[in-house]
Amino acid sequence: MSIGREIYVGTVGYNYRDWIGSFYPKGASSRRQLQLYSKQFNVCELTQFTYQMPEIDRMQNFVEGLGSSRTKFFVRIHNALTHGTDIGLALTVARHFRRALEPLVETGRLAGFVATFPYAFKNSDASRMYLEQLAISLACPDLPLFVDFRHSTWVTPKSFQWMAKRNLSFVCVDEPELPGLMPPLVTATQDSVLIRLHGRNATGWWSGNLVTRYDYLYSKDELSGLLTRYLPLLEQGKQAHFLFANHWQAQSIRNGLEWRSMLAEYEMGESPTRAGIADEDVLRAPVALPLEDVKSRVSLALSDLQISMDLPPSVDPESG
Repeated sequence: MSIGREIYVGTVGYNYRDWIGSFYPKGASSRRQLQLYSKQFNVCELTQFTYQMPEIDRMQNFVEGLGSSRTKFFVRIHNALTHGTDIGLALTVARHFRRALEPLVETGRLAGFVATFPYAFKNSDASRMYLEQLAISLACPDLPLFVDFRHSTWVTPKSFQWMAKRNLSFVCVDEPELPGLMPPLVTATQDSVLIRLHGRNATGWWSGNLVTRYDYLYSKDELSGLLTRYLPLLEQGKQAHFLFANHWQAQSIRNGLEWRSMLAEYEMGESPTRAGIADEDVLRAPVALPLEDVKSRVSLALSDLQISMDLPPSVDPESG
């Protein structure tokens, strides 16, 4: 059966130290890394603006560095817009945030803004009102606001209907089956859908750092199961974006390449739409780093601590 619309495959982030040597050549500049990434994937999620505000001049330079690449980018919005309590300040920041990303918007490179809310953000009248205002402040032509929830109160038919009427796209996730985490739902509240694949490292999920949390490689059987799960979205003609978040040691790169090949095989030998990707540009999946390199780089990643607000009340961030 043919897949109806464009399929986008990529990773969450592209500039990781531990990708040097396994995916990027040693000495590659950030701009060169972006160029190499764009030859392999047609979408990426930028995460650096969750803690720092973007600047329009730097975003212009970023776009210029893409050259002729047609890769699109999701932008995860600043934590002040998802984790703060001052609504007036948050909406003011949102408008500045939106203006700074104009170079991506005007060149058609923006796939959408992603609002990742903590576990404490529950479905309530106040939360829904804020979401509506946030979507207006970040509004872009023909693009919904992609909402990534942690609390299960958002997972109801009534909630999905509410999102569908307000240009909000529910983000589907694959992650370990643990208490407090989102179930593996397959739902689309807009025609454009984002699926984030976090890996299934149950033992390392609550360890307190992003090394163990995303240290996971999907097996071929698991990828086949994911294809079966998400095929209904593809066959309904949804514009699907698959982002692998299991970035440790470039495992997201390996799974992304495997996923893309699997989608092509499903099309019975016809590759799905891969804007800007030529077959001759496809690289081999990266190999694992030597143990010595892993040990030397672990300390660099340990600074990425899990924010306590993202934890369900029953989870002790110091345990496990």
